[in-house]
Amino acid sequence: MSNQHAYIPYDDTGSFSKLVIDYQNKDKKLLPFINDFPSVEAIEKQILLKEKQGIDRDALVKVLTKQYKKLGIEGVGDTILKMKNEKTFTICTAHQPNIFSGYLYFIYKIVHAINLAKECQEQIPGYNFVPIYFIGSEDNDIEEIGAFNFKNKKYQWQPSETGACGRFSTKSLVAIRDEILSQFGNSEAENKLKQQILAAYDGKKTLSEATQYFVHQILGEYGVLVLDADDKQLKQSFKNVIKDELENQSSHKIVSEHNIDLNKNYKVQVEPRELNLFYLKDNVRERIEKDENVFKIVSSEEKIKDLNVVDEHPEYFSPNVILRPIFQEIILPNVAFVGGGSEIAYWCELKTLFEYYKIELPILVVRNSLSIVYHKMFNKMSNLGFAESFEPLENALKEKSTSDPAYTKLLADLDALENLYKTALEPAKAISPNLEISAAAHFSKITRINERLKTKYRAHIKRQFEDLTNRKIEITEELFPNGNMQERNENYLELVCRFKQDIIPALIEYQQGFGSNYLVLSY
Repeated sequence: MSNQHAYIPYDDTGSFSKLVIDYQNKDKKLLPFINDFPSVEAIEKQILLKEKQGIDRDALVKVLTKQYKKLGIEGVGDTILKMKNEKTFTICTAHQPNIFSGYLYFIYKIVHAINLAKECQEQIPGYNFVPIYFIGSEDNDIEEIGAFNFKNKKYQWQPSETGACGRFSTKSLVAIRDEILSQFGNSEAENKLKQQILAAYDGKKTLSEATQYFVHQILGEYGVLVLDADDKQLKQSFKNVIKDELENQSSHKIVSEHNIDLNKNYKVQVEPRELNLFYLKDNVRERIEKDENVFKIVSSEEKIKDLNVVDEHPEYFSPNVILRPIFQEIILPNVAFVGGGSEIAYWCELKTLFEYYKIELPILVVRNSLSIVYHKMFNKMSNLGFAESFEPLENALKEKSTSDPAYTKLLADLDALENLYKTALEPAKAISPNLEISAAAHFSKITRINERLKTKYRAHIKRQFEDLTNRKIEITEELFPNGNMQERNENYLELVCRFKQDIIPALIEYQQGFGSNYLVLSY
């Protein structure tokens, strides 16, 4: 059976922020915070701007080659070598190295980058476009990176290591891996995925290496490259930013001032720190704080007294959420960045910071969001209406009940009755003040009786919509498992087990690079 699908406006889902809705609708209020909205024309203009920015392509090629060689991955050499070509540009997405790919949107954003690169390749002649997944390997939020849901159970990895999560050994992850794999079925898709997981999470790789290997196995055939930027050679290009941040703390002032304007219409996603760098060494990734002329490492006795350490060891410094986009765009020939709503929100804070460092802010693209459902459920949603399927149950019932012809007539009749009663009470004012007060009290009683009558009408009408109620509950449970959007609750592994086939080919077929609608996809 083929995949049924439908595209609906993001606004119809009731699940996205004002900024995301405005961005998808290309609201001009956002123009001061971006270069342009996504389009072929915008990418073409971005290429001309990016061509003027110097990129150390040799370093990028060497690092990618080294990382893929270490993992024993073959067949990517030609794609990597394209990076040396001045006519090659990347379409980038970034994410932490979540175990077993984390939640579904991890996969969706990489597929979006793949499809956007493909569409650019088809529509912009004379250039090469390579999708790239930038691993946020220097993050240390193990509560988020080490968590995912599988078959109604939340798994939480609790390694004993500290520091950058990408450097953690996956040895202690093997027990979780084996528990998950024991629940797989015997379909061809499940058996293939099981072997991919065993090869990636073999207990010998770091988390970053396991993520790089796993993403290559499931998506590598579509041309995506995976980069771990936790590398001294790549940090060499970032040295001037590191020094400026240590000496001047430029990012705090620039971003804070920019956020004043952004905050007039949208909630600021991230507040910059006074100093937006971490110290990254061995098993330590801690904030750096300036104390007069000395830089202290939080929760450590270590201090930085001489900035020459930046030249000797730039790999000791790690950007936080404010400076990571700058680092990314310094080392990549990137023209578009695919990110989720919260990512797009904090990238909108950074335009003047990019200008300060003379780095091109890429075209920002809101990643595809979607729901994957059974064919039977898709048909129920289609019959009800896709927008109505996302509407909360109480809202749907209220709308149905209040639009009922009998209820509408009741409202009109009660309004007419109340108007007549008001007219009848008018003479009371002329007769006696006490009579007027008494009459007003009686009128209040009538108003309360009328409200109770309306409530009873609505309750009886609601009972007539039992079928609607049951359908809405069933649809809502599938679209919002455990009260969350499917893409923020479920995992790629679970969907392969559920549908007994790989979902990647359908994602590649139906996700849209330049699309700005929510996708509902059936299996």
